[in-house]
Amino acid sequence: MEHLYLHFYLGLGEIMDIGLCGVLYVLEIGFLELGLIYFCGECNKMSVINTIINDDVLVGLKQIPDGVVSLVVSSPPYNTGGRTLRYDNYDDNISYLDYLIWLKSVFIECKRVLRTGGRFCINIDAIRNREDGDDKKCYIRDIRTDLCNIMKEIGMMFFGEHIWFKNGQWSGKKTSWGSYKSCSFPTVQRSFEYILIYSKEQFRLEKNNESLDSDITAKEFQIYIDSTWSIQPETQNRCGHPAVFPLELPMRCIKLYSYPNDVILDCFAGTGTTLLAAKKLKRRYIGIDNSKRYCDYAKERLLFDNDIFG
Repeated sequence: MEHLYLHFYLGLGEIMDIGLCGVLYVLEIGFLELGLIYFCGECNKMSVINTIINDDVLVGLKQIPDGVVSLVVSSPPYNTGGRTLRYDNYDDNISYLDYLIWLKSVFIECKRVLRTGGRFCINIDAIRNREDGDDKKCYIRDIRTDLCNIMKEIGMMFFGEHIWFKNGQWSGKKTSWGSYKSCSFPTVQRSFEYILIYSKEQFRLEKNNESLDSDITAKEFQIYIDSTWSIQPETQNRCGHPAVFPLELPMRCIKLYSYPNDVILDCFAGTGTTLLAAKKLKRRYIGIDNSKRYCDYAKERLLFDNDIFG
């Protein structure tokens, strides 16, 4: 069975190539390329390469064929109940159990689209979440442990972790001390987030037919291999998104855990920071987000950001 590839440039479609199942070809013509649509006659699915899917995350993931992604870099919604984070098209306010069940369904799909040895980088904070059945109660959930249990249940292999140290900046209000100057109920302020790394089926990521030689420098490798990454948080307002991570974070993940020309997925793409990092580093990308406003903003970043000559 054969695949049909269509490239789109500024709204004009052109049939570029027909290849055997499992083989992808990409023609790059600078920033004019808007995307590659990849049709599979055998599995009757469509994967969108170098394009952003504006849809529910599970619906978007269903459009991606098995085993075409080398690296997932993503940060799921934190489920704060809208107290501190307000997304454009998601209320972020479901019960904690339902939240974990939903995340597991997303991660199962991410595992399916990863190729053997493919990596999954999950950026997550400790979570403030309301007590089920009582909106007035709010406390920190041990999300790291719960995510580790989910990934173990679905058969992903724990590869390692990085601590993203935010150079002393706290997650939340600086005056949220709890019982000020008292031991009765002090609130620990978090100045870091987790980046949990998992691998599919094996730890080694072999080059495939599309992968190019690793491009990480000796200096970068020595810095990125450290378990603690000191990176300043994003300070620029990007379309009002409440939880944009800095470009440096996905760039490190992508360089350390993938080859040039590999396919990078962000299933919660937001304003497109991971996708921009992938483009800068000569990788292909797939983004998914349910907000049209965020997707439109991300497309503009990819087309007109100063990465054109990067």
